[in-house]
Amino acid sequence: MPNKKILQSVELLAPALNTHIARSAILSGADAIYIGPPKFGARTAAANSMKDIEELCKFAHQFHAKVFLTTNTLLLEEELKEAEQLAHEAWDAGVDALIVQDMAYLNMQLPPIELHASTQTTNLSASKVNALHQAGFARVVLERALTLNEIVNISSNTKAELEAFIHGAICVGYSGACTLSGYLANGRGGNRGACAQSCRANYNLLDSTGRLLRKNEPLLSVQDFALGGNIMGLVEAGVNSLKIEGRLKDERYVVNNVAYYDKILRDNGVPRTSLGRSEIGFEPNPLKSFSRSSGTYFFLDKRATVGAATKSLGETIGTVQKINGFDITLDRLPFVLNNGDGVCWSDGTGQVFGANINGTRGNILLLSNLSGIKVGMTIYRNLDISFKPEQGLRRQIAASIIVTDKEIAAQVEGFELVSLGLEYDDIAKNSEAARANIIKILMKSGDTIFKIEDVDIQCAEVPFIPNSLLASLRRELLNQLTESIFGGYVRRERTGVQALSECTDGGLEAVNISNSLASKFYMERGFATMSNASEVSNSYTDIRLMVSRYCLRRELGICGDSTPLYLENNGRTLELRFDCKLCEMSIWAK
Repeated sequence: MPNKKILQSVELLAPALNTHIARSAILSGADAIYIGPPKFGARTAAANSMKDIEELCKFAHQFHAKVFLTTNTLLLEEELKEAEQLAHEAWDAGVDALIVQDMAYLNMQLPPIELHASTQTTNLSASKVNALHQAGFARVVLERALTLNEIVNISSNTKAELEAFIHGAICVGYSGACTLSGYLANGRGGNRGACAQSCRANYNLLDSTGRLLRKNEPLLSVQDFALGGNIMGLVEAGVNSLKIEGRLKDERYVVNNVAYYDKILRDNGVPRTSLGRSEIGFEPNPLKSFSRSSGTYFFLDKRATVGAATKSLGETIGTVQKINGFDITLDRLPFVLNNGDGVCWSDGTGQVFGANINGTRGNILLLSNLSGIKVGMTIYRNLDISFKPEQGLRRQIAASIIVTDKEIAAQVEGFELVSLGLEYDDIAKNSEAARANIIKILMKSGDTIFKIEDVDIQCAEVPFIPNSLLASLRRELLNQLTESIFGGYVRRERTGVQALSECTDGGLEAVNISNSLASKFYMERGFATMSNASEVSNSYTDIRLMVSRYCLRRELGICGDSTPLYLENNGRTLELRFDCKLCEMSIWAK
């Protein structure tokens, strides 16, 4: 049975390191942007000034695209006033919502800006989503480890808006519940915006006798997410926002992937939340952007073996048939290669070698080096120097113009007409030529945000109007239409907070408390037991550092084995514990 939300418009949400990339993302098809403020974002290297964000909001809102601010770190006591002030500055700048983790925001004196519950609030169940919604969050960002069936269940049992990741890097531990980085990297925790990506590090795997089972491997590093063939399942499930990960990624990554998912949604006729259509001069292809290999994680199966990440390899070219000096002969050449393109190959142990192309002759490549290459290896292109998706981007809103005896008017579907009075002295002697000329002049939209798709001349007799006057009327008319579209954008405001009716069994938990306002929030709701955030207390004694659906026993083919296992990193030992009933693995400080 179709979900009740299936007919709602869907939002494609893009990341932005800075406002330049944010603009490019909107031009390439994004309906909304999430971007870091000057402080309190979970990516400290992705901060932007409020002045720049204000200009971004003006640019976005002319397309009715939204701007969300990632204020998603835990707050220290001394930061509360500054965070509250930042929320007011964000509202004044035109920001549509704050994405937050800390419950302190719910006890601040905020403007009516919407609050979204970050994925760092560890959102795995309908009861948790409902508890957050009742607490005052309009939207909840779901955990990446959820299956489609679990998302369908959550969507069917909540009135909250739902946001789900569809592409990019995976946090192997449940978001917000991971303190592995803080433990191994001297307090550099993700909940304070300083994750050292300890899950990407190399580890030794040991049994209880100290026997080495795996040596110096990235045992916790998983493949990136890529749901290109599965996002319609999320749309049909009623998910409101489809999110691409990557606030530290470059412009080409963002533009390429936004355009890729925009095309899928357009091809499937999915209604969207913003205005306009993008015009791009390239064929979107995620394989041309950075990826640690890719898969669907647990989206299709909670007990799947997901596979370890590899270095970014790119597009498959072919298999080595022959090696002659610095020439290699491939079995095929499926696309044109350029001098200067980067290629790579793997020796099967995880080590990746690379080179540049110095020339091609049919299926023969001349490479800058052949380190580690052997006959039978697969060659990949990981740099296409001709691929420049960020160039020539444009987005336009379809509009029509009507010319009558007394006025000239313009309209965008769903918006009111804007019009100007029209005066003329002469009737055209050649009505067909005059009609064609009026249409030709009025169809030109220049560098505006509009694409004139139709000019309807409804005059009793076709007038003679000088080209200069037609051009002037068109400019003024489109300026009015721009002001009408921009003025018609209305930000949603935060609704009132409700009493929590469910705080157990997967509902809200009083954890990661780092300040008095968060503590007060939980106390007011009857929580007797509360735990402080490790990143703040810097205490990691006998605590669970991570919990994940990613299971090393399953990945190694020993699911169900009861042998104790340990990870070792730079002389520090971590204990692995397994809950086979829940199909979860946890990591503990030992």
